[in-house]
Amino acid sequence: MSTDAAHRGIVSKISEGICACEYQNVYQDWLLAAAYSNEDFPNGIADRKYLDIDGLFGDRPVAVQGSAAHSMLLNTEALRRAGYDIENEPDTHGAKFFRRPDGSLTGELAEAAMTKAALAIPKPNLAHVRRTLKHAIRLAHKAGVTSMQEASANTQLLHALSEMEMLGSLNLDINAHIVYDCEWLASEPKDSLDQLLDAAEQYYSKHVDTRFVKIMLDGVPLPPLFTHAGIDEHGHVDQSKIATQDVVDAVLKFDQLGRTVKIHCTGHGSTRLALDAIEAARKVNPHGPRHEIAHNSGVHEGTRQQFSSFRGNEC
Repeated sequence: MSTDAAHRGIVSKISEGICACEYQNVYQDWLLAAAYSNEDFPNGIADRKYLDIDGLFGDRPVAVQGSAAHSMLLNTEALRRAGYDIENEPDTHGAKFFRRPDGSLTGELAEAAMTKAALAIPKPNLAHVRRTLKHAIRLAHKAGVTSMQEASANTQLLHALSEMEMLGSLNLDINAHIVYDCEWLASEPKDSLDQLLDAAEQYYSKHVDTRFVKIMLDGVPLPPLFTHAGIDEHGHVDQSKIATQDVVDAVLKFDQLGRTVKIHCTGHGSTRLALDAIEAARKVNPHGPRHEIAHNSGVHEGTRQQFSSFRGNEC
């Protein structure tokens, strides 16, 4: 695809969304869109220049979510508003910053690199969240769905669900997995998430079950990200891709509280660490809740015996 075609494609789609969205100002002057694919850009390289060109969006910050939800593309104004050092942003653990040849940010961010953006994007008010939830529930009911898992529950979502419950407008059973530690996934600071986990029982209701926790252990095995944690030829887990360093302690803590933990694992290494965490919890608390390994893309040969020992009881 040519540079000009890539620019016209993403800009026209976002522009059409602006015209169609009745609630375009719910995120203040930020413009949010979904979803882009790297295949739609020349050589698969997404770059903020496609959002900056022609000044179509003026000084509005623009953020476009990646199709796998583990990345986003920001224009220059959004990077500035979120506090990134465009020319010299340092690398951090669990973060993948895409860079131009001179080292400056392309605007594409993956995993923990999205944290500043996720926290900077203004939050919609609860009325809009309730309106969105009601629409989603109507669509679910049309498909015959009467219960669901919410895999990235945060404080705002639980407040909205509580209000709907009190108003008698919540008619879907929801298992709310409250996010542990991962700020970009929850769009909420870690301290606030910790407080929410401590207060989870306060949000338990007829239709909302808050006895669930979500742990993001690694990323995805998809180009151009490849943020999944593998195992090298020596049998060592790629710790640089492990997002939650204290997974053993975290699983043990929530296991003892009777909360099911959903652990996001796509690499062989992350799956091994998740199994280690569950195994450690079982030694301390043999009759704890069943936990889940989500998005499991495969099991390393050296882990198969450990994995099979949990069948029927875990995962």
